[in-house]
Amino acid sequence: MKLTVRIALISVGISTALAVNLGAQPGRNTEVAGQPAAEFLRKRLLDGSDAKPTSLQALQLEFGLKSPLRELFYEVGLFKGPENPEFKKSVSEFQTSIGEPATGVLTIGQWSKAVDLAAKVVQAFNAPSFPQGSGEQVQGSADWPFVNTAGTLVIEGERIAWPFNLVTGRAYRSTNTYEETFTYIDNGNAVFSNKDTYDIISWDKDEVVAKKAFGERIQKVVINFGAKSVTYLTDSTSNAGSGSALEPLKKTRVSRLVPSLDAVYEIQRAQKKTLAPFVAREARALFDQ
Repeated sequence: MKLTVRIALISVGISTALAVNLGAQPGRNTEVAGQPAAEFLRKRLLDGSDAKPTSLQALQLEFGLKSPLRELFYEVGLFKGPENPEFKKSVSEFQTSIGEPATGVLTIGQWSKAVDLAAKVVQAFNAPSFPQGSGEQVQGSADWPFVNTAGTLVIEGERIAWPFNLVTGRAYRSTNTYEETFTYIDNGNAVFSNKDTYDIISWDKDEVVAKKAFGERIQKVVINFGAKSVTYLTDSTSNAGSGSALEPLKKTRVSRLVPSLDAVYEIQRAQKKTLAPFVAREARALFDQ
């Protein structure tokens, strides 16, 4: 689901005006601009209190702190706390890109500039959105009556095609079936879904294996309990290539379910390279105001 920075900030109960409070041109108030953004936003949310944030407030603060860089396609380690290495590294990269010392600690002035830059990026680029997917591809164990799967399907050796997809499934021990829903996502919305049922051919302490024929293709789904992984193995049937629309596969095509955020980050890293000159130019313009 795509969220703009301003929507994200509203969702955490911190409006841009309240959170920054730096006057008409954020970042110009030098007394405030150099303060660490995490602490500044915490005090704003808690009305200046030194009380420890609740679990929900801590989550809200983290989302509010990281949203601007996330909108600029930086990896922020969302839901891993404000001090995680991914976020610090991205803060340093962002600081370097705007000509500031790479301290790894985001100031409220820099955070404010990131908010403005992110808004410009949203306007200037067709920024990719992504589905919400489980961080764990397999939910369940061998002795459960059913096992859930979720994630984004990526073919090994190929870039994921637009629009993004979200694949969810459930393997039933009682019926020996694996029911899968493959949903195409575009701009945060489901475009259409396709449902398939596979026959489970084995279920043991290590994995579940299901199989289904799709015309000239036959596909196996392997749910591994130890690795918490879901792998798709696709091969051609004997009919492929004999006057059919599909050419025979030269080798088994391997696909995997990965966390949806991981799938989109690969695309975003490429996008960030394209965005870098734009961000640097706009950042200089903002700082020169």
